[in-house]
Amino acid sequence: MNTIEIGIDTILNDKDKRLWLVRNSHRHFFEIYFAHYKTYPFASMHEEIFALTEDFETKHKVVCAFRGSGKSSIVTTSYPLWAVMGKKQLKFVLIVAKTQDQAKSIIKNIKLEIESNQVLRNDLGPFHESQDQWNNTALVIPSLGAKILGVSIEQSMRGIRHGRYRPQLIIADDIEDLSSVKTEDSRDKTYRMIFSEIIPAGSEDSTMFIVGNLLHDDSVVSRLKHEILKQEFPGKYLEYPILDENDVPTWTGRFPDLNSVLMFKKEIANQEIWDREYMLKIRTDAERIIINDWIKYYNSTPNDSPEYKHIVTSIALDPACTTGANSDFSAIICAELYLNRNTQKAETYILPTIINEKLNSEDLFNLLISVIDSHKTDKLNPVVYIEDVGFQKSIGERLKAKGYWVKFYKPTMDKRQRLYSVSSTFSEGRVLFPKDKSKNLVNQILNLGMDRYDDLADAAVMTLIMHKNEGIYNDEIVKAANQMMENAFGYHDFYGERMELPVMKGIWNMRF
Repeated sequence: MNTIEIGIDTILNDKDKRLWLVRNSHRHFFEIYFAHYKTYPFASMHEEIFALTEDFETKHKVVCAFRGSGKSSIVTTSYPLWAVMGKKQLKFVLIVAKTQDQAKSIIKNIKLEIESNQVLRNDLGPFHESQDQWNNTALVIPSLGAKILGVSIEQSMRGIRHGRYRPQLIIADDIEDLSSVKTEDSRDKTYRMIFSEIIPAGSEDSTMFIVGNLLHDDSVVSRLKHEILKQEFPGKYLEYPILDENDVPTWTGRFPDLNSVLMFKKEIANQEIWDREYMLKIRTDAERIIINDWIKYYNSTPNDSPEYKHIVTSIALDPACTTGANSDFSAIICAELYLNRNTQKAETYILPTIINEKLNSEDLFNLLISVIDSHKTDKLNPVVYIEDVGFQKSIGERLKAKGYWVKFYKPTMDKRQRLYSVSSTFSEGRVLFPKDKSKNLVNQILNLGMDRYDDLADAAVMTLIMHKNEGIYNDEIVKAANQMMENAFGYHDFYGERMELPVMKGIWNMRF
């Protein structure tokens, strides 16, 4: 028997056929028992979400869909009931929410269907035998031997059981919010909870379903999206903005054309909310100077490529003065500066040696020496950049005394102004990061002023500012200056010490 052979009238009038259908199809379970939730015809995205709920072979599933798409009604309200009443007859479903109040609200909505949905009760009931089987965050259906439990992400889930069953289905619904994704520490904490608490709470054959939104380019949903798409984490990822890449509505039953979506957008009246909640675009915060699209990666540095001229290898140090629990980290950034002969533009390649640790002053100094020595070659000595103030300057003086090349940097702007001063190098794609080696550094740059820690970002910005001053004595730059003078005046005299002239510096700065 298949659903095509069963007419709707037959289904409604023949209980045995209806029960076979709803137990084998979550979509039809929803249509028959949750018809009051369905205000518009289903779209293909709903069909795909239903199919994903019926897929118990895929262990990890993540769905990101625009606000009001019905994803929570399908996944968080209907799905738990179908999971225990349908063909799988699961005994323990765990629902994880951001807060305890949200978990209570989810369980309350499910309980309401159990108590007041007469069609559901008549077909699949009775569901409970005594009132004391219920509480605010759990419901037990003794006739099925099943339990649906709601918890907050802050609760420990270790060893959680219903009788002999560990959670067989785990649903995580909006476990992040704008507050929890604001800092790297908080994002890391939520991510760790997924792998240290939520996934281990399940049995070996359990499945996990995450419903959420792209609140930040480093949020849990964003991380899982990239890991699944890169096949670094087993699972399926589905994403549905209100408009696809061709500006076609993804739910035509509700929004038949682009104009209907634009009319709806007027009701939102907030571009940031629209981008984030409906278009699923990670909104560039109003405070953010560098945006994610500007971040570029490389697989290898130009090295001896004839198209590039190596100018300097640099090591920037941003030391912390203390090592207490609340102190900053010391940061070391290594980089190479090249002149691209094709574009006549300077490019900075951040090297994989990126250090961010809490170290006492002597351990930091010894580590710095080791890093400098490891980047020496027969043809070059790296130059160390360090601020010309207090504790930092004393480290620089110790290095100079040992014969290392040191250039002092005297900051004249605040951190955000300094980053802004080199923002064009990012927007033009002339700052390149090592793939898979620079996650923390990139996060700090993107979120400077919003995250607790910024030591790596400070060291990287110092590198870029100092790179503007490198190459003034470089033969390529002298040649370019001479040619400019030849073209303009028929003669040239830029040579030797006279390269310090402002026009000479201007020619170099053109490459930035």
